[in-house]
Amino acid sequence: MTTDTTKPDKILTGKQQGAALLLCAGLSVQEVSVKVRTSKRTLRGWLRQPLFVEQLRSLQSGMFQATSAALYTVGQHATATLLEIITDSSQTAAARSQASISVLKVLTKHQSDTELSRRLTALEDKLKRADK
Repeated sequence: MTTDTTKPDKILTGKQQGAALLLCAGLSVQEVSVKVRTSKRTLRGWLRQPLFVEQLRSLQSGMFQATSAALYTVGQHATATLLEIITDSSQTAAARSQASISVLKVLTKHQSDTELSRRLTALEDKLKRADK
């Protein structure tokens, strides 16, 4: 009886899960291979396995969502602080002006990013329709 080692298992091994976490943390293939005690070649092989790549993307997505949530909270506090400065007549005109400029810059960037996202989504939809 032979075992086909080219097919990935349905679940990752402990080493693979650890490697995925370390890669998401920003470690290099060399560093990860040392930490999980596997060869760089094996690790690169894992990086070609759909299940491993899916796990890596899932971890990255989770990390991104957690970071986004934290930034959103910080952004609310920063916005409240800027609003206090802008509306506080005891602040210097320069401080109020700088706070206003900061808000306007962020707003302009957000509007630009939103428009870019909208256009990219429309382009992706158009490409999907063309493929059909």
